[in-house]
Amino acid sequence: MEQEVALLQNLNHKNIVKYLGTHNDGKNFSVLLEYVPGGSLEQIYKRYPVTEHLVAKYTQQILYGLEFLHYKNVIHRDIKAANILFKEDGTCQLADFGSSKMICEGIEKKNKSFCGTPYWMAPEVIRQTGHNRFADIWSLGATVYEMIIGKPPWYE
Repeated sequence: MEQEVALLQNLNHKNIVKYLGTHNDGKNFSVLLEYVPGGSLEQIYKRYPVTEHLVAKYTQQILYGLEFLHYKNVIHRDIKAANILFKEDGTCQLADFGSSKMICEGIEKKNKSFCGTPYWMAPEVIRQTGHNRFADIWSLGATVYEMIIGKPPWYE
C-alpha cells in the first residue's frame, strides 16, 4: 500500500486516476482517489459492442497514460480492461497501481517478480526472465484483444 501511495503522489496526468491523499484512523488505512463514475472498460464492452473506432480511441488514451508512466520510470504491470476507468466525458484513466513498480534505467530488465493478472501477462513476466516497459505493451495488446473479442486472450 505504501509503495502504491508513493507512486501515485507523483503521477498527475489526465489518463491516470488522480491521487487525493490518505486517511489513517488507527484501524484502517485508506487511499483516497478521484471518483471516476463511468465504470470500467470491462463493464463497457460487456454491455455494448465496441466499434473499431472506439477501440482505437480507447487504445490511444491508454497509450498516453502509459507513455507518461514510462517517462516517470513506472511500469504498471496490470493493464487490463477492469483497470481502465471512464470519466463522465469519456476519458480513459489507468487505475489500480497495486502491482506497479518504479524502475531504474539500465537495470529494468532485472525485474523478475511475478506480478499482474495471468491472462494479460507478458511471457517474460510468467517465465520470470526479467521484464521492463514492454510487458505493459504486451498487456495493452491483450486488452485490445479483450475489447474486440469480449474475453481475455486464452480465456478457454
